[in-house]
Amino acid sequence: MNHAETTNLLMEMQGCFPRISVRDVTIETWKEILDNVPYDTCHKAYIKYLKSGETREPKPGDILSLARTMHKAIVVNPVECELCHGRGMLFILEPDGHECVARCSCSNGQLYPHFPTVKLGFHRHTELGRIEVIR
Repeated sequence: MNHAETTNLLMEMQGCFPRISVRDVTIETWKEILDNVPYDTCHKAYIKYLKSGETREPKPGDILSLARTMHKAIVVNPVECELCHGRGMLFILEPDGHECVARCSCSNGQLYPHFPTVKLGFHRHTELGRIEVIR
């Protein structure tokens, strides 16, 4: 989580647990402990902590341990794909000159769940590795 996300999480926690501090030292401590955990996962872990009926203020370790139980790693067996060449990501050049990034429809594309999946019609590969759409 970054500084702003950590501040938002602590301010939300302060609504239920007024003793939680939102000072710079506290923010840095929480940020350091939850550094590699996405904000959405931390927020879900905090909601789970509230639903568990705990009465004391959550500590960073409580949120981290709950977040670790909720985290699901994406495991993809790479396949050789003639469209993405095993990368899972496509760099597309539209006929109007617009460039965009999308994920491939093969299993390698599952590594990038936040990118849109693209279905290509007529296209060709450029020498820079981009896919040029022909209409």
